[in-house]
Amino acid sequence: MDPFSLVVFAFGAAVGGIIGNRADHSFCQVMATFIERLRRGGRPVNHDLQRSVRRAHLQATLAVCEALLKELGVAPSLGGRVLGVVLRPTDEIRWLDRVRTAIRQELRQLPRADYGPPSTEADNQVELLLQLKGTNGNQRKEELCAILKQSLLEELRKHRGEPPARFVEMVQHGWDDAAPDGTTAHLDWFDLLCAFFVHDLKTNEAARTVFEGQLLSQLTVEGIPLTLTQFEKLSEGMVKRLEQLDAHLAHLRAEQAEGFASVQDRIDEALPLLLYLPDIGTKQQTALVLSCIN
Repeated sequence: MDPFSLVVFAFGAAVGGIIGNRADHSFCQVMATFIERLRRGGRPVNHDLQRSVRRAHLQATLAVCEALLKELGVAPSLGGRVLGVVLRPTDEIRWLDRVRTAIRQELRQLPRADYGPPSTEADNQVELLLQLKGTNGNQRKEELCAILKQSLLEELRKHRGEPPARFVEMVQHGWDDAAPDGTTAHLDWFDLLCAFFVHDLKTNEAARTVFEGQLLSQLTVEGIPLTLTQFEKLSEGMVKRLEQLDAHLAHLRAEQAEGFASVQDRIDEALPLLLYLPDIGTKQQTALVLSCIN
């Protein structure tokens, strides 16, 4: 999906969730203003936001890969796998490893990614967004999430080959996973995208300033202002989990500033993996992550 379109559709799906059962005209009014501000803002506004949304998109997809490997009983790193899996990986494992490698490479290159101005494709996509048939925010969200998920699968098919059937199912319908407290939680690719995006805004001052100061400023739904806090509530539990993990990594960086600086650019790819590690000690947890991404 075009970078501009990805921002618009992801924002639209999130807004649909915030609006909930309110009438569709509220959604259209918010989106019309948001799209106008994006276009008027040009590169200074769009570049930081595009990178933040794309980073969240990649991290959410990487999290699905990690979840499927966990479900298959396969260690995320080659060093942690049994010899038979290393020597004779299934087609499913090969595909997951290819995709994970490609995502990690893009995450490392993302800070230097070029700006993607609105294209003809973006114009067509935005027009499609406003023609959807939803009659309230929740229905709009469902439609937009379905389009985003289908776009992800098409991108993977084009560049990485046909995804495993279970991967497709997990993207489209989510999956159940054991939470850190021992309970079972249902995870969804779009919810993860929202969580990673909010996390990025909380740790990226430039992107947060653009999002809150230039795009959300004075945007309201039936008199209620749209705020970053409302976006955080879309995947509140996962946002808190990411904040805890980020705090662990920040603590370790402070303790081992020189040594940890060399892997600073890998934090973005480490967070999705951290979601699936047990709640062990901070240093042991981080050591496992670094062994997996080296």
